[in-house]
Amino acid sequence: MKTLRYILSAGVLVSVMCVSLVACNEPEGPEQNSEGTEIQPIPVNEMSDEVADFFNDFQSLRTLGKTIFRKVNESGVIIITPTDSCVVVNSMEELPEVDCYGNPFEFPVIDFDSHMLVVGVFADKGGEHVVSQRFTVEQNIASMNITVGHRDDGDFHPAMDIPGYFWGIYPKTAITSINTNVIRNN
Repeated sequence: MKTLRYILSAGVLVSVMCVSLVACNEPEGPEQNSEGTEIQPIPVNEMSDEVADFFNDFQSLRTLGKTIFRKVNESGVIIITPTDSCVVVNSMEELPEVDCYGNPFEFPVIDFDSHMLVVGVFADKGGEHVVSQRFTVEQNIASMNITVGHRDDGDFHPAMDIPGYFWGIYPKTAITSINTNVIRNN
């Protein structure tokens, strides 16, 4: 009888430990690490075709980037946002009027009630491309960590700075500015 009690007690203890381990290993929302909470972009296949096509078209993104990262102040002076930076767009009204060969772009409709658009620029050294982008938020401070690499096509010129652009549509947050860190994987 005493042995049966030990076996039952051990069984209950093992069951409780297993439930505890499973509960501790269950993800509780966005991934949290030493850099903050990572926010995942909305996958392209979950966006409308118009949105995905517009932002996947390099010409559209480059022209949009030239407008978003270049502002004119009250005095008419052009202020260029430094490379290695991001801009957060939270409404259709915040999308700038982009002029492409005299014709404004027809922007696709983005659901800004639940999403935000992040457009970034990095100093492309020739033939570089974005390998990964990781968006994290910690205590209302946002960071975008971009890893870029270059293709082996002989177009790498370390003394050259050409704007390279990247983008992502993310779940809406209260973030309005992002610290951008570019890591070169060359």
